[in-house]
Amino acid sequence: MSRRLHLELDFPVSYEAEQLDRIDRSGGRRAYGFPDAILLDRQQELADRPILGVTPETGDPWVGVFYGGDYNAPASAPSRLIAWPDGRSFCVLYGGSAVVVRADDPRKTYEIDTYPVTQMFVAVERGVVVFADFTNLTAYGSDGLLWRSRRLALDEVRVEGIEADVLTVYGFFGGGSDRFKVDLATGVAFGQPSQPPE
Repeated sequence: MSRRLHLELDFPVSYEAEQLDRIDRSGGRRAYGFPDAILLDRQQELADRPILGVTPETGDPWVGVFYGGDYNAPASAPSRLIAWPDGRSFCVLYGGSAVVVRADDPRKTYEIDTYPVTQMFVAVERGVVVFADFTNLTAYGSDGLLWRSRRLALDEVRVEGIEADVLTVYGFFGGGSDRFKVDLATGVAFGQPSQPPE
């Protein structure tokens, strides 16, 4: 039985994504394994991973099996699919890793440069998706990587909200935890109680 994803379609999309229980190749659909978009063996019908049937507005429908990372500790972010700011791609987060895939060309894919992903924060109005690990943030827009922060705290980094173009972020600093700010456009932090070592 495949694993289920929570679907979050905050951005407009030009495709349909359906969760499947098995690899359905009906209608000649190709099946790919991600993160690398490798064609799957035609004999494979099942996977203990998320399986999606994708029908793009233009192009051929296909099936994807998302293997993700193997970081299944409670600290990793919940498994989900989010719409991507470009409207034709989506991001699947599973097992602590995340991959972005073009719905109209599944061979155009890239992995998010954060592991394990402990949080994913979508700034819809700005067209930005922010990923957290334990100590850093990484931001992506419709064309890919925007910035990767310096080390922001010793542990427990998470985005709590956004006001204008400034993220409110929480982190642990050794003597305790505190909130500080991160510029959404640059990834530069300010208001930290101390600067953690790199």
